[in-house]
Amino acid sequence: MAVTIKGEMVEKGEGRREEIVAIMEVELPKLVETSPAFRHQLLGMMSEYFVKKEDLKQVLDAIKDLLADFNIRFEAHSRILEEHSKRLEEHSRIIEEHSQTIKELVKRMDQHEKKLDTHEKRLESSIRGLGARWGLMSEESFREGQKDILQEIGLKVERYSDYDVEGYVFGHPDQVELDVVIKGTTVMIAEIKSSMSKGDVHAFQRKVEFYEKKQKVKVERKGIIAPFVDPRARPVIERFGIAVFSSGYDVQM
Repeated sequence: MAVTIKGEMVEKGEGRREEIVAIMEVELPKLVETSPAFRHQLLGMMSEYFVKKEDLKQVLDAIKDLLADFNIRFEAHSRILEEHSKRLEEHSRIIEEHSQTIKELVKRMDQHEKKLDTHEKRLESSIRGLGARWGLMSEESFREGQKDILQEIGLKVERYSDYDVEGYVFGHPDQVELDVVIKGTTVMIAEIKSSMSKGDVHAFQRKVEFYEKKQKVKVERKGIIAPFVDPRARPVIERFGIAVFSSGYDVQM
């Protein structure tokens, strides 16, 4: 049966093939451009037609050269390995003699580790209790000690205190206190504490904003002087642009 393609009469089978070829002429470039998977598959199908005998010979010659060099290096390494093997055999004998002793030591260590875990839990609980009590008693003395250090290195420290009637800082009316560190005409608003949590940093930032509003000034420098800062507070500190000093001796202005 004959069909008409491009104005010519052809047999149906031949017409079907020409129709497929015509479609491929249009669609193949699009598939190659837009489909990486199809492009790789096509390259794989055609790769055998692109390889030349000269290229294969060059590859084979290069492989032979690499193999020859590998054999030379392998023989040299084999001699070295043989010497090491003799030494390892001697060490293995010594290690085997000590293995029983090591096994017993490991067993004892496991027993001690279990005991240490129990003691550690008890000690941790005790330290937390003592730490909380020590912190309440020593926070003020710590702050005073840091003030002395700041004055020792030539910085002036003044205590700012005002009452927050609206409860902006703490969520309820309360006294707001800050340290003002001064060097010449340079001023830094600071918080001096033995430790700073994430919540403490947020509270300090609100204190600074309260200070700015009450004093009608823009605080350019903010600093925290604390030997311990909770790692979770670090992103907040960076966001607010606060400098951190572990001791008064580290303060630079």
